Parts: sequence; structure tokens; C-alpha cells
Amino acid sequence: MLDIAKTVETVISVVGFVLGTTYLIGGLIVNLHLSLYGITQYQVLRIKYLVVGLTYLTNFTAILILATIPALYVGTLNFFVQQVFLIASLLASVCLLWLWGKPTNTKSVLFSWRFWVAVGAISSIFPLMVVIRLGLVIALVGQIGYDVIISIAQGVLTGVLFFVGQTYYYARHLYGRPSLIFGSVDPIGMGIPVHVQLTGESEKISLLTHLGIRMQQPETTDKVLLLDETDTHYIVGISRQANVEAVEIAKDIVTAIRYC
Repeated sequence: MLDIAKTVETVISVVGFVLGTTYLIGGLIVNLHLSLYGITQYQVLRIKYLVVGLTYLTNFTAILILATIPALYVGTLNFFVQQVFLIASLLASVCLLWLWGKPTNTKSVLFSWRFWVAVGAISSIFPLMVVIRLGLVIALVGQIGYDVIISIAQGVLTGVLFFVGQTYYYARHLYGRPSLIFGSVDPIGMGIPVHVQLTGESEKISLLTHLGIRMQQPETTDKVLLLDETDTHYIVGISRQANVEAVEIAKDIVTAIRYC
């Protein structure tokens, strides 16, 4: 009974850690995305953060699986050849971090899902190789040599850069955009904006014209993009030529929303 209790306790701890990490990653992605519009909305409890985190980690895991076979091959090579892949992984991660600070160009291959998958796989090869190699060394040999210690240090460096580069690039250029599989349909967790019309009392809702939101009728706005929402506000986007400006609208002035 004692062993069962310890096992259950361990499982609960692991599940709690995974869910907590997933929640934090989801919150980071959502707020990095909203920061593009000058908005930050950190809230303690938002189920959306967990869903966004799960969606991201699913894509993240798929990239790791894609890089597994190259990582296994690299692990069989000599130390000096492995350093070449170390440099390649570092450069790929730095590339993602560099592109994070650049404005999105939807026509450029540098800001596409395909690019993220390809460069993400390259950046993950070395840290993934280190993890696999360490596991095999411990299982087969039982002791760690100096070359493995050096690889572990390098793997930690490349792993951190890989994760940060992947996450920031995803939040900046892919979250809120159509995907390869689902297109412009949001399967929940992708953050793709939807067109809506807001309705409310004409005296209140008409005040939105001062923020640049056009009215289709005295009590109904023209189409706007619903980007996100909090407990008290809707965050909507107004298209300005090639840009989108975000506006926070108090929920108490909106009585109905029409999804277009």
C-alpha cells in the first residue's frame, strides 16, 4: 500500500508540474502575441492559457519527433562532427530569435509554418542528441566521461536557445494565423481572430466611433476582429490598411455579439 501511495503521489506531482508548465507557456504565448498591439493581460485563472499551451506543445513535440532520427544518427558520429551540428543548432535558434523582432510578412517563406518546422527541427537536433546519448550512456555504461559532460553543457545551452527561439517565433509570427492543416478555421488554441459585430444601447455603443470603429446601424458596429477577451473586456482589432489596431471594449456596453 505504501508503494502504491508513493506512486500515486508521484504521478499527481508529475501531472501537476506538466499542467502548470503548459499553463505558463500558454500565458506567455498569448501575452507575447497581444504585446504586438501594446496590450498585456495576465490573469491568474484562464482556461485559454492551458489550451494554447497544449496546442503549442503538440506542435513542439511533433518537431522533436521529426528530429529524432537525425539526432540518433548524429549521436553515432565522432565528437568533432557533432560540433558541426552544435553550430547548426545554435545558428537555427539564433535565426528564430532574430526573426522574432522582425515584422511579419505573410508572403515571405521566413514567416511560415513550414519554415518554423524546418528550422525548429534543425535547432533541436543537437540538444535531442545529447538527451538520447546521455540516456544510453547511463543505461549501458553506468558512468559519464568528460566528453559526455561537455556535451551536456552544450546541450543545455542549445536546448534553452531552442525552446526560447521556438516559443517566441511561434507567438510572434504563427499564433493567430491560419495553419497548414486547419487553414483559417480555429480548432481552439490557435488564436485566429474572427469577424464579429457588436450590439448595444445606441448611446453607449456609439461612443466606439471615437475609437475609430464604424457603425453599421445606431446600435450595431461594423465588422471588427475579435482578438481575445478577459473577464471585463473584449479585445477587438480594427483593420487599418495592412495593420490591425487593438481596442479594449468594456463588456457592460455590449449586449450581443454577431459572429460573421
